[in-house]
Amino acid sequence: MAGGIDVASDEQGYDRTEMLRAFDETKAGVKGLTDSGLLKIPRIFVRPSEELAQESTCKKTQVQVPVIDLSGIQDSDRRKPVLEEVRIASETWGFFQVVNHGIPLTVLDGMIDGVRKFNEQDVEEKKKYYSRDRTRGARFYSSHDLFMSRTASWRDTLTISFSDPDQIDHNELPACCRDSALEYSKHVEILGNLLLGLLSEALGLETDHLKNMECTQGHRLHCHYYPACPEPELAMGTTKHSDAGFLTILLQNQIVSGLQVLYQGQWLDIQPVPGGLVINIGDLLQLVSNGKLKSNEHRAIATSIGPRISVACFFSGPVNGDKVYGPIEELISEENPAMYKEVAISEYVAKFFATGLEDYRALDYYKLMITEFLSAVMAAEEIYSIVPGELENCQDKYSISAFAEHLESKLCLVSVGTEASYVSMDLLEPGAGRIRRPSNHFFQLIPATLTNHGTFIKEKIKCSLQRIIECYIDDCLVQFWAPKTAGGRCFLTTSGQPFAVDWLCKGFCWYRKHCSSHDYLVDSEANEAELGPPGRVFRSGLPESSPDLRLYSAKDYPLRNQALSCGIKGYMALPVFDLLGQNCIGVLEFVVFSAEYINIVNEVEEGLKGQFVVLTLLFLLSNSFVFLQTADLRWTLNINQPCLEASHLQMKRNYVDHGGQQLALNEIKQMFEVLKRSAQLHLAQAWIPSKNSLIVDNTPNGTILMERAILKVFVDYEDDYNSPTTHFLKACKLHSLIVGKGIVGRILATCESFFCPSISNFSITEYPLVHYARSARLTVSFAICLQSSLTGDDIYVLEFFLLPGSSDGQYSWSFLPFLLTIMERQLNSFKIATGQLLGEELSVKAIEFCKDNGFDSFNYSIR
Repeated sequence: MAGGIDVASDEQGYDRTEMLRAFDETKAGVKGLTDSGLLKIPRIFVRPSEELAQESTCKKTQVQVPVIDLSGIQDSDRRKPVLEEVRIASETWGFFQVVNHGIPLTVLDGMIDGVRKFNEQDVEEKKKYYSRDRTRGARFYSSHDLFMSRTASWRDTLTISFSDPDQIDHNELPACCRDSALEYSKHVEILGNLLLGLLSEALGLETDHLKNMECTQGHRLHCHYYPACPEPELAMGTTKHSDAGFLTILLQNQIVSGLQVLYQGQWLDIQPVPGGLVINIGDLLQLVSNGKLKSNEHRAIATSIGPRISVACFFSGPVNGDKVYGPIEELISEENPAMYKEVAISEYVAKFFATGLEDYRALDYYKLMITEFLSAVMAAEEIYSIVPGELENCQDKYSISAFAEHLESKLCLVSVGTEASYVSMDLLEPGAGRIRRPSNHFFQLIPATLTNHGTFIKEKIKCSLQRIIECYIDDCLVQFWAPKTAGGRCFLTTSGQPFAVDWLCKGFCWYRKHCSSHDYLVDSEANEAELGPPGRVFRSGLPESSPDLRLYSAKDYPLRNQALSCGIKGYMALPVFDLLGQNCIGVLEFVVFSAEYINIVNEVEEGLKGQFVVLTLLFLLSNSFVFLQTADLRWTLNINQPCLEASHLQMKRNYVDHGGQQLALNEIKQMFEVLKRSAQLHLAQAWIPSKNSLIVDNTPNGTILMERAILKVFVDYEDDYNSPTTHFLKACKLHSLIVGKGIVGRILATCESFFCPSISNFSITEYPLVHYARSARLTVSFAICLQSSLTGDDIYVLEFFLLPGSSDGQYSWSFLPFLLTIMERQLNSFKIATGQLLGEELSVKAIEFCKDNGFDSFNYSIR
């Protein structure tokens, strides 16, 4: 025992909730653990395996955040260059350090010493201040989100609130650091006003603009004490987050570097500068600046040297009032419409404390939704199309310049001019965040009055593919599969259809030759082996992709062996729809040598770079609908219409959150944590209704738009980037569930619970993710449909996979009662979607496969 909790790593006896409670009840904090002489950290402090695996692949860089000298800041000649430094740092980094800031070194050292004295005094004296009551003027605790976070933070915190400086009772402050805290507070408030004045001017506003908005009214000191950690590589001092307020001023001692900022995908150390202070932009300042100033994610690592001490001063405005904040009116125009909604500060603070720090990103809650975005942008002089799969980014990036700054060289952007006769293309200058516009237009639009619509579509695709192969891609074969009728049967053929290929790539040429002599049957009589990927896409109207063709069987993909012999690895097929969006008129197929380009269609950050311009070029099939599908968005676009009316956008379902969904997800997350100790469970995931389930066409294909829960929690497994399990989870992330397909799809049709002893026996038509599941060796599956009282009619589908080989011939029924018991205990706000309470007798539909490759089902009751 150490500090009142058992630090033994007993997998079978691990109860996270109980261990957290025991740690909290000691009131001794992390220092209480280190004082006991422990050599291994308790499991509540150990980071998830997938996070540790990612950490091991991180590259180190020596880039440093800007250091700005504030000396002579009141001199007009000196002020201009300093102002420019502050502007650039705030717009790009969101972080910078200041020196010669006006706070005496004795005051800084006194504050650090006061924090040290508080934490190193007698533990019984510290316990007097231990509290989770946020109304107290001074309180001591470990982490405010201790019971919500996936990993407890390796630190102790003393918070001193100056939210109402005129009414603060000095006697509430600990005597050992009272004087130093009051003195430091006085000086840091002056510096905060100075910095917000500079930031106001950097935004082109009057110096007092942000001050007059009460951005500096009241502040809080969070005094962090990071003891030396016996296993720093496993723990985290403070998990990744962005600050919720307007501005943060951080004082840190010089003993060791622990603060890191996420910059261009890399974690950078912020080395302490003697006498310096770290400044960072908060979420509220990004909101009111309409995205011009950047709030960046950062963290504090655990170290073997300690203690490390830091004092963060948060300027968060009048947190106890009803003041409303939104984008500053002077920063909004037709060219730069509002990116965020207005928010009452009381609501903002409540949501922050109701969410774990690592799952909280304030700006995500207050972005304008896509419908509001379109209504604003469509009124502008130039209309910008949305990059496929970038729904989240289009919610907070409203202009070409903003897109360019965010995406850098990752994707190209397409703009549709006000003249309906031309479509032009804007390409990002690689690595520069600037726009390069080609001198010639991409192609001229052809009037929609063409009598031969098939020829028109063919010519448009041919034109697009020719441009692709000429200008952008030399390692991708793109070809169009079109339907034809022969002998009373319907086929897909690519012979005589448009294609784009580099003739120097012999592998692609050989594969093209194989495809030209092969037709896929697609009529109602076609069996699984006759469809192939293009046939499945044509019939379902949904894309299909694989980062590795070896995931397919020869039955799934009749040309698999030929493709592999040609050196092809990655595959993707996308459906193309007719003018009305009612009928699929063909399939665009992409094959590549590197799976990197096909791996994840809409995960720009994971390797697509500038090579995948083909996705955006699909939008250039003018006068035709091109259909793309992601887990978040179903979108069809008619480029011949210069403006989409709001009536064309329909919500698939009425989505209401009010913060309840996050609370419901927290329950699921805690339940998953409890299940981690089970030796029978491989992984588990939650599916929730997509917040962005927009539909622009009326194709009745029975697609339900869901997304995996934001918490992305699953039971432990080896999280290698290229592992089959990782590929399966990423495929789930992109997958749009089809009613009646797979286990979860069947649940969506009936709300029944389903159990399958061998999901690998499904065909790819019956379960579109089966090739990923087979590769990951997933076998036994159970899924249940729930509803939470916190979110009304919204459904949550929980999907569980038992470990390979765990089936005992009786369909592993013995595990299900245990699983349901855990659900009953942990999911307090949930009931089964059919109306039953958790804990009541449950009827489960079991799927049984037959020798003729068919399958049947029967009901089984679980008490």
